[in-house]
Amino acid sequence: MNTQPHPRRGISVAEVIIAATGVSVLSVIGITTVCLLMTAEQRAMESIVVDRTIGELADELRQDAHTSILADVNEDGTTLNLQQVNETDITYTCTDDGIHRSDGAERNEDFHLPFGKSRFELSVSGRLVTCRHEREPTLDMSLSKPSPSTDQPRRTYRIDAALLAGDKSPETRDKGNQ
Repeated sequence: MNTQPHPRRGISVAEVIIAATGVSVLSVIGITTVCLLMTAEQRAMESIVVDRTIGELADELRQDAHTSILADVNEDGTTLNLQQVNETDITYTCTDDGIHRSDGAERNEDFHLPFGKSRFELSVSGRLVTCRHEREPTLDMSLSKPSPSTDQPRRTYRIDAALLAGDKSPETRDKGNQ
């Protein structure tokens, strides 16, 4: 008979605590990384949506302005009225979350631009309309507020649209003849 004692096969409490601590640290690192990636993805998606909406607004505003004979902007720059050649009026109105376009009964459209302020300006000549949208960088859809060290400057979008209908200037006539 073998009288030698068998070595104990098992783990101590200290080993369990060390293993649990290691798993906890790795879990926290993994969860933090996933949260940061999700926040970055969310900000990127927001930026893509805003850029796309600005592009759609620019196309629509320029198309409307090019076929307009008269433009009028109210004092605070929140409403733009465009009078078309066919005497219909198109109105762009700045709202809390974007810009609303209305041309009477035919079509209404909303351009959703959150976390910023939009304003219209009219040049002295009355032939150039400018739409500015200034976005607050600290107001985004992220889960946490950015620290002051990571603050970004305001992002400003600018859309210029010229009224071309009824314009009898030499430059416009020459471009139209080419």
